[in-house]
Amino acid sequence: MTAPRLHTAEQVSSALASIDVLAVVRDAFLQRSAGSTLLAPQTSLHWRAPDSAPARSIAMHAYLGAGDPCVGLKLINAAPANVKRGLPRADGLIALFDPLSARIVDLLPAGEISAARTAAVSVLAAQELAVRPAPTLALLGAGTIAAKHLEMLATAGLGIELVRSFDLDPSRTAGLARISSAFALKHRLATSARAAVVDADIVVTATTTTEPYLRFSWLKPGALAINVSLDDLHDEVFTKANAVYVDDLDAIVEDGHRRLGRLCREGAIATEGPARRGHPVIRASLGDLFAGLAPGR
Repeated sequence: MTAPRLHTAEQVSSALASIDVLAVVRDAFLQRSAGSTLLAPQTSLHWRAPDSAPARSIAMHAYLGAGDPCVGLKLINAAPANVKRGLPRADGLIALFDPLSARIVDLLPAGEISAARTAAVSVLAAQELAVRPAPTLALLGAGTIAAKHLEMLATAGLGIELVRSFDLDPSRTAGLARISSAFALKHRLATSARAAVVDADIVVTATTTTEPYLRFSWLKPGALAINVSLDDLHDEVFTKANAVYVDDLDAIVEDGHRRLGRLCREGAIATEGPARRGHPVIRASLGDLFAGLAPGR
């Protein structure tokens, strides 16, 4: 029996450099909007490491049926304490299956693919929803995800001129400063999350927090908040927002660990019907937005 093909991180980097990541991710969202995909409910396992620090493993199955079918699994594990241990915070594996036989045919390291996909979703959303020009970008967190967002947002045609970043460990923002310089952007190290966010046109959260800290009053009118790390925003940011868009509504509502899913299940945010005063509604999924089936800003 033929063993799965094993791909190295170098091969993955080369492959990513040879494709239009934004176009690939956009196509996946369009397939989702058209009903050509299957997503299994996300499963997760959370535990305490021997040193009592938290750790988790998340498994995500997906099927894309348009054109040549593609089916597989992404497994992402993370331990926030790894940063202090001198290890990457997250690691992962992607397994691709033969659509006919269901045999595993390819195994790839997931880290760079996952970071590129995550940043691509944010860029595509910003291109549809950010006010143009958007001269100031705020990055909260300074790890791999934040760096990939900066690289991709810098060339997204959004008019970004200044990057303000904040991380609990200020030394980690040096990488963001280097990336900013490479794209001829100004970089400022903020003294707090609030100082980074105030007057920013686009705010990206890329932290490991499990507790909210970002207040609605910090955001300037018209700002686009991209909720990547999911637990940074207080409930009021969602309930007072002019509009809320999600990558996948079913996944949001079913997620028992995240703030927005809880707000939907409690009825604080509606998932359908018209918005009413004090009772906002999720305006659309990103797939329907990209397909022109739902209104943008």
